[in-house]
Parts: sequence; C-alpha cells; structure tokens
Amino acid sequence: QQQQQQQQQQREDEHEQRRLEREEAEQDQLEEERREQQQWDNEEQWQTEEDRMHLQKVEENEEERTLHGDHQYVDEPEYTGNMDDVAYDASGSGESESVPSSDYAAESTASAEAVGGVPMMQAGQSSGDMKSGEDKKTQKGVALQEETWPEVEEVSAVPEEATEIFEAGKVFMNASTPAPSKAYAKFVTAADMGHVEAREYVAVAHLIGDHLSRDWTKAYDMLNKLAGNYGSSTAQFYLGVMHAFGISVNTSQSKALVYYTFGAMEAGTPLAKMATGYRYVAGAAVQEDCETALAYYASVAEEVVPHVTVSGGEVITRTRLTDDADSSTQLSEDLVQFYQYRALKSDTQAQMALGQLYMQGGQGVRRNLQESLHFFTMAHKAGNTNAGGFIGQIYAEGSENVPQDNATALRYFKEAAQENSPLGHYGLGMFYMNGQGVPQDNAKALDHLRKAARQGWPEAQLQLGIFCFKGQRGSPNYAEAMNYFTQASQSGHVLAYYYLARINAEGLQTVRSCPTAVALYKNVAERGKWAKQMMTAYSHYKAKRYDVALMLYIVLAEAGYEVAQSNVAFLLDNGLARLGLSTHSTYQKAILHWARAAGQGATAARVRLGDYHYYGLGTEVDFQNAALHYRLASDQQQNAQAMFNLGFMHENGIGMKQDLHLAKRMYDQAGRTSGDASVPVGLALMKLHAKLYLDWLPWALGAIDVDRLSKVLPDDWDISLMTILAVVLGVVWLLRRATHQHNEQQRLLADAAAAATAAAAAAAEAAEEQGDAQ
Repeated sequence: QQQQQQQQQQREDEHEQRRLEREEAEQDQLEEERREQQQWDNEEQWQTEEDRMHLQKVEENEEERTLHGDHQYVDEPEYTGNMDDVAYDASGSGESESVPSSDYAAESTASAEAVGGVPMMQAGQSSGDMKSGEDKKTQKGVALQEETWPEVEEVSAVPEEATEIFEAGKVFMNASTPAPSKAYAKFVTAADMGHVEAREYVAVAHLIGDHLSRDWTKAYDMLNKLAGNYGSSTAQFYLGVMHAFGISVNTSQSKALVYYTFGAMEAGTPLAKMATGYRYVAGAAVQEDCETALAYYASVAEEVVPHVTVSGGEVITRTRLTDDADSSTQLSEDLVQFYQYRALKSDTQAQMALGQLYMQGGQGVRRNLQESLHFFTMAHKAGNTNAGGFIGQIYAEGSENVPQDNATALRYFKEAAQENSPLGHYGLGMFYMNGQGVPQDNAKALDHLRKAARQGWPEAQLQLGIFCFKGQRGSPNYAEAMNYFTQASQSGHVLAYYYLARINAEGLQTVRSCPTAVALYKNVAERGKWAKQMMTAYSHYKAKRYDVALMLYIVLAEAGYEVAQSNVAFLLDNGLARLGLSTHSTYQKAILHWARAAGQGATAARVRLGDYHYYGLGTEVDFQNAALHYRLASDQQQNAQAMFNLGFMHENGIGMKQDLHLAKRMYDQAGRTSGDASVPVGLALMKLHAKLYLDWLPWALGAIDVDRLSKVLPDDWDISLMTILAVVLGVVWLLRRATHQHNEQQRLLADAAAAATAAAAAAAEAAEEQGDAQ
C-alpha cells in the first residue's frame, strides 16, 4: 500500500509539473503573440499622406473600371489560356482565366495593406496566429519563408513557342494513358519561357510533391510572383493554403482569408470561391454570414452545371480513410477480371454490371464508353431489355470513342420502350421533347417521361422537374417541380440538387431557406472536376505516398470537403505524415480538422474529438467537453462507440456524477446499436455487475468497507478484471473447440468402423452367395 501511495503521489507530482510547464509555455506564447501583434499593427498604420492619396487613387480607379465594366487596363497585354480536364488540375478550375497587369496586382496589394491584410476580420477578433515573419525561422528543419505580399515585376510577352510546348504537355496529360512525366517536362520548359499557366502547374507540383520534387521554397516564390505580377487566382488560392496550414510560413488564418478572397474575385478559381464560402459558413477567421457564403457557392455551382451530362457524369469516389479497413470502396483487378470472365461465359448480370461500371467510372475503374458499349451489346444480344436503353444513351450522348448517332439511339430507345424499359421510355421522351430524329411532341414526351418516372428512373424525374420549373406548358409549377427534384435527388443527381438550391435560395412557392440553399449549392460545387483530386489522393495513400496524399487532402480540406478534412486529421492522428511538424503541433492541427469535419456532421470525427479532449491530445484534458462530444455523437448520430464511452464515464464518475444504472443503460444501448460492440459491451456489463454486487454487499453484510477495498485494489483493477475475463472466455472457447474436435474425430472413426464392418459383412455375404451358386 505504501508503494502504491508513493507511485500515486509521484504521478500526481509529475502531472502538476507538466501542468505548470504548459502554463508557463502558454504565457510565453501569449506574450510573444502580443508583441508580434503590436509590431503588425505598427507596420500596417498609415505613415504618410502619400499612402492615403495612393489608396484614394486605387479606389477611384477601381470604381471607374467597375462602372465601365472594364477590369483590365488598355496598355496591358491579355493572357488567356484553357485548363482542360487533366489527371491533376493545378488550378482546380479548368477554366480560361484572364491575367491582369502589374498595376492591378499593386492595387490588390494596396487594398490588402489598407485594411491590415484582413479585410473580413471583425473588430477585436483574436489574431494570435498572425506572425510578422520578418525574421526567418525554422520548424523541424523546414525554413519558413519571409511573409511578404506579392511583389510586382515587369511582365513581358510570352513567346508563341511556349504556348505550343504547353499545349503539347496537356496532350500528354489528357491522353487515354496519361504520361505525366513527359507532360511536366513540357510544362517546366514552357514555364522557363514565361508561360503563366505552365508556371501554375509547376508551382503547384513543387508544393504538392507530385510529378515534380517537393520544393516549398521554390513553390512559394513562384506562387508569390504569379499572384503579384499576373493576379493569378490559382496562385492566390495556394498561397492561402500555405498560410492556413503553415506550410513553409507561419500559420495565419487571417492571411489565408485575404488570399482566398482575392482568389475568389472576378473569374477566380472555383477552389478559392469554395474556400471563402466555407469560411463564411463555418465562421473560420470571419463572422458567419450565410448570404455571403450563398453567393460564393452559387457562383461555383453555375460553373459546374454546364459540364454535367444527362446521366450525371463520371462517378467520383470519396473514400473516408477511417472506414477504409476493408477497402470496400475500390474494386480489385481480380474482381473485375472475374466479372469479365463471367461476361464471356454469357452471364448477362456480369455484362450489365461491367457496362454500367465502365459507363460511369469510379471505384478504381476509369470511364470507358467503348468498353461499356461492348458489354451492353453482349447483354442486348442475350435478350436483356435494359441493355438496349443503355446502348441508346451512349449513342445519344456520344464521346471521343463512340460518335453521336441519333438514328441508332432512337432505334434502340424504341426497342427498349416496347419492352417497358424505364431507360427506353426516358430516351424516347427526350427525343420527342427535343425533336431529335422525330417531330417535336411535348405530349408524347411527357407520356414517356412519366412512364419512366413511375418506375423510379431519376433522369426522368429530373426532366419532369425541369419541365415544371421552366413552365414550358404555361406558368411554372414550383411545388410539383420540387417534388420531382426531391425524388431525383435521392439518387444523388447533381442537377436535382442544383434546382432544389435555386428553389430554396429564391423562395419559389416555398419558405426561403438560406442554410438549405447553401448546403445544396455546396453539394453541387463539390461535384466539379477538381474533386478528382480526391481519388488521386487516395491512390497515393494506397501506394504509401502519405505526404503527397496529405498535401492533396489539405487542399481539398481548405475548400470545405468534409471527407478531406477527416482524412487530413486521420493521417496526422496516426502519424503517417507530419510534414515536419512536432508531435504537439501535429495533434493541434489534427484536432482542428476533426472539429471542422465534426461541424459538417462526421460521426467518427465527433467521437475522435471527444477522445482528444479526454486524453488531452493537442489540448488540455477536459472530461466535460469530451462527454459533450460523446453525447452529441450518441444522441444525434446514434454512434455505438460514443454510447460505450458515455457508459464508461458514468460508471467511473469521470466528468459527471457516477451513476451505475445510467452506465448500464448506455452499455445496453451501444450493444443494440451495433453488433460489433457486443463483445466489449458484454465484458463491460460483467464488470459493472461485479461492481453493483460489491455495492450491495455492505448493505447485506454490513462488514465490508468498499472505500478501503478500493484503496487496496490497484488503480487499473477494472482493466485487469476485463483482461482476466477475456482470457477465461478464450480458454473456455479453446476447450470447447478441442472437445468438439475430439467428439467429431470419434464420430468419424465410429462411422468409418461401421462402414468397414458393413463392407466386410457385404463381402462375406457375397462370398457365401457365390459358394451357394457354385
């Protein structure tokens, strides 16, 4: 007992010492932040009348250009480019961007400095993360860059040869079998010749560490010049990412917000708009503002919708690493080959499955309409009625490998409609509505679309909703349109989300709801082609290139993707990638991303957030806060792990009053919620019943001092008891298994002996019969 008391006292002394050290470190950090904040404020004060006059001139020029609708000076050259869909989109937008002159960049710099670099910050808001960055510092061997606003350099004309080299690089990236090494060799050459988009690709590649070697110093320098000289929205966005996460620079959410805001201006990159919109939704470094977030997300959604095909387009798989234990989101090559084998053996179900898989892509399989047409044709020849409808859809949409052919599509649609196929009715209805190969007839179109919609075909429900929304047969009927869109949205159709967002944003025959509209527009914005980076990041994760995967997830997490936020926290939490961060800093950034993901409804993130407060990872130990997160996950999301944790805290009186009966209720609820929790719940209930029995004994006998008994027992007696019970159960199971195997062997031996006896008797009888015959 004396030894245990000494150990307990030693642990308490160590805990107190660590607490004092943390408090001292926090005081030093706060003092340093106050000094740096004072220095920042002093630097941002206007010193001369000349600065005030310059700002006034900037505002007058901006107002004049806004009134005239001209956002580019007459004397400046205009650089335009087209970022096609590539395996890795450096800008995240894939859209053509005009590059302003150095004067416009100077105005942007002056505007940022005019408001202290944080135009959206509220008065009195904490800015402890704002660093001056004038002195170069190091973070685990990584040199921090000098944090300066983009400098303006003279812009020279880009040689035509550079554009040709850049376009050749994009051809390599967009090939059916991409060749990124050859593509980036072209991009580097074009970038050295001054091509702006090529510089964006190269800078982002150096930042991510994909296709080119990771070089944060070079990436920061290139992005800084692109933002300063050309007003590149892509560069603005990635500079914001570096400041938000503290990559090669001091972490500053306010500076990140400045870069995101400038990157989202005018025809900015969609990722910058999404990052800015998300901050207004979550209230990150800015006050929550639903209407501002709505404007940003609606702008991105308008860019996404024109590229969405009628069938919804390619499927983009978002794999949550916390749920990736069984790799259920990816189809293995062996499984695909098995389906192909079954398809060649005339298995129509395998043929249809492969046809749809290659038609939509996803689950680790690239979209290939030619392969899809091949398998659908096999199923159609075998007599599958729905296969003809899919063939018609492929010919109706067309692609690089399968040219559009309305006559062939119409023939297959009619054949499928005669078999009452929903896809056949839908395709035929669209042909009548658009007058493709047949005279336009809205009555016949609506008749076929309704037949398809009654069979639950989401595209038909969507088209009927659009028909009612636009009022093509009179005044719009938004209520009926909303009904059709709701049905189509249950299948995850992007356009259904888009029109529901418009109805809620504009209050069309319904109560206007800004939060609902923002959530729907956000869903549409996250379906853009930049979301392919999610699958690219997962591919790097499976290949154990964790640093590259983490960087890609960080980019998407800043844009507000909840799955990416969870994956960033997961990689940091498990120590798979740290990017040079210390253990404490890693936990701090992990808890930040767990909190952001939990704010968007991620159950596992909410539970993990409770764990961080319970164990004091990246924050102080706070049992009450931990219990709060567990309760939210339990009540709102019915999470069995959270229920079990609450039961444990009720049982031991951690962060709340001890209540053994309430603990039993939480354990029982966890067992009913998830079958996987049955074993730990069973062990916990056995321990709980033992504790209840010990509480009952003093009342029954009046002789046992439970407090004294608890002092005699070791601190972790409950864990030891559970371990002993688990071992006992394991031994019992092994004994029962051995007994069962022994009995089974005895039964087999008995059966063999009986069989041998029967065989001998049969042989004797046969011999006797043969002797009688002789």
